[in-house]
Amino acid sequence: MRAADWNASDAHTAALRSIFGVAGWICSSIEGRAIIRSYGFRLLPAAACGSTAHT
Repeated sequence: MRAADWNASDAHTAALRSIFGVAGWICSSIEGRAIIRSYGFRLLPAAACGSTAHT
């Protein structure tokens, strides 16, 4: 994802953060974490979940 999309202040950014952000569905809900595991992915440690890296 582009940094511009993550750092904008529009509805698109709000939607991205509500799913992928620190307090988003994947990081903070039992259901989200279970679905990620069911597809064979490993979960990030709590401190890393929802963080972004731009290289």
